[in-house]
Amino acid sequence: MPHSCRDCTDTDCPKRGSDNMACEDFTSDTQPGLEGPEAGTRDQNATSQVAVESRFYVYVAGRLSGPPPEYLANLHDMCAASRRLMEAGYVPINPGADALEGLMSGEVLPKEHYQRRSLHLLRLLAGKRAALYVVNLQHPDGTPSSGTVREIDEARRLDMPVVWSMEELAQLRGSEL
Repeated sequence: MPHSCRDCTDTDCPKRGSDNMACEDFTSDTQPGLEGPEAGTRDQNATSQVAVESRFYVYVAGRLSGPPPEYLANLHDMCAASRRLMEAGYVPINPGADALEGLMSGEVLPKEHYQRRSLHLLRLLAGKRAALYVVNLQHPDGTPSSGTVREIDEARRLDMPVVWSMEELAQLRGSEL
């Protein structure tokens, strides 16, 4: 039986601590009618497994490099897409969030460091319910982003679907239920 997110034990639950009854964590310490240390364990395990299997990861891909105004506009697009994905119930992986790490470190790292880490993050999704969502591919001059092209190639190598719109993503998630 679902419980209030105020009691939520799922650290990934975005509604944790609220009074919302639509909590993503449907586990509880005990189940009515059961007694002893095994109370609720079987149901908890089954429910937890369903929750894990229902997660759909989305790697957000898109161009980032460019002069500061272009970089910030690209970062905005990726973060806005990541936010929409979260609100739609997906688990987004946004390599654009590395911008904060870069700003806070005080030390400039070559973009190749970030791109290498992005590919490692993408590989973590291999074999999971996941897709790569391309927010934007081309620079204003029409040339494709080499980093995004590498991410698309890697996703295809991993047999991960590549989608270009929220509609495609919704269809993909719906077809896997």
